Order: sequence, then structure tokens, then C-alpha cells
Amino acid sequence: MIRYSAEDKDGIRRVWGVGDSHVEAINQCQLALSEYLEKRPHYKGQKYKIKENPIKTREEIKRWLRKKTTTC
Repeated sequence: MIRYSAEDKDGIRRVWGVGDSHVEAINQCQLALSEYLEKRPHYKGQKYKIKENPIKTREEIKRWLRKKTTTC
């Protein structure tokens, strides 16, 4: 699975799209962004960047949490 997200000017991820291919994930993200802006018309003037975000597996998350707790 591939995930893309749309970030606002402050780097906050507002929406995302997931798909089996890059094209499908980008299309899903663009669709989610258009629906988001339709519900919030006062955000339409802002610019959003669509970027790829890797999806982590459960094992990767567990390793990251173990490393995070051992270094504190």
C-alpha cells in the first residue's frame, strides 16, 4: 500500500489517500482534498503540497517505540 498526504503551509497533514499504486494514491488524496475544501470553503485560498508518506508495519512501529523508550 502506498500513501500520499496533503500538507498545508504549516506542514500539517490535512487529508490522505491510500492505493496500490502511486497514481491511485495520488488520485485518492486529490479527491479527499477536494472534499475537504468543499466542506471548508474558507481554506480554499491556501496551498497544499501532496507528498508521499511511507506506511509503517506493526513491526517497524514496535521497533521505533522500543528504541524511543530505551533512549529516554
